[in-house]
Amino acid sequence: MDARETSLRFYQNNRCTTEICGSVTRSYFHHEGNLLAQRTAGADTPLLLFAVNSSNTVMSAFEQAGRTQYRYTPYGQRPASADSNMPLGFNGEQLDEVTDCYSLGNGYRQYSPVLQRLCSPDDESPFEEGGLNPYAYCVGDPVNNVDPTGHFSFSLLFMATTELASLGTLTASFIVKDPKARDVLQGVSGLLTAVALAAGAYNLGKRIPLRPSRGAPVGRGNTAQPPGIPQNNNHRSAARS
Repeated sequence: MDARETSLRFYQNNRCTTEICGSVTRSYFHHEGNLLAQRTAGADTPLLLFAVNSSNTVMSAFEQAGRTQYRYTPYGQRPASADSNMPLGFNGEQLDEVTDCYSLGNGYRQYSPVLQRLCSPDDESPFEEGGLNPYAYCVGDPVNNVDPTGHFSFSLLFMATTELASLGTLTASFIVKDPKARDVLQGVSGLLTAVALAAGAYNLGKRIPLRPSRGAPVGRGNTAQPPGIPQNNNHRSAARS
């Protein structure tokens, strides 16, 4: 006998912090925008510590039994054999194990790494920041761009280059002996860091909705999807005794 389970997600500061699916509750921990860990109540593996890259993609998960490594295609597809107890994946987004889609923008749109496109049109296309193609993901370059909102992407390369320049300038400030030159270099380093942080804050914070756009539901699988993508209104799982 099958039992239907509805998945509920709770957001704080535009990030999913808790997910309840049946008898399993997952809590996700972040610090200064970086994904750190996952705690699961009602599972054999209660705590996972993450090793992520610059875009928060989970590359490894550590537990008492050891380490599990994850691989992705450039568009974020993960092998089907990956641990279903660890739904976080590409760019730190949540992967729905039924549809194999990532939920973007607090549940606003579903992204399919298999089809390499979004599953519903962008309401900001074609004349606003959504771009001409309402289904495009990261303007066709998901390696160097991220799209956390489901509306538009921004470049990781710009932020990384600015941070590296800031670090190099700060390092040089500790080498030079002239106090005035040291002050100038430290000021430039601080300015570059501020530019990188401002760019990240603008792109990640300004346009991410505090709630799903235009009445879109927060729960999984209720976003309109094109032919070929199964609707996921409810999850089926074996009834627990």
